[in-house]
Amino acid sequence: MDPRRPSITDFLTDGSLAALCQVLGDMTRSRVSLHDERGRRIIHTDGDPPWHVGREGEPARRIARALEATGTMASVIPDDGRVIEPLVVGGGRVVGAILITADPDEIGPEMFAHLRGA
Repeated sequence: MDPRRPSITDFLTDGSLAALCQVLGDMTRSRVSLHDERGRRIIHTDGDPPWHVGREGEPARRIARALEATGTMASVIPDDGRVIEPLVVGGGRVVGAILITADPDEIGPEMFAHLRGA
């Protein structure tokens, strides 16, 4: 790997991690999304490569700031309620995150508490 900061996109091959996030969201009636170290959303596509990295912007910057503040531990984003789970490689380097957005009225209080405790 070159000396630049590593990214989850360095480890993606067939886009299955981004696809898995979508399936997990469907199963839990929440939104589960994959993000790179800069907070940009990564989605599965049928193209080549089989994933797409979203645009920069304030939502991505907000996720990146939360990821920086979180370090390597999962936490709840303040004033937001979303759960951010950092993706960490050797040496404790954060390369991205899985973000969980859930509505407690939609999924029920027990599942919501479980997701927030992730």
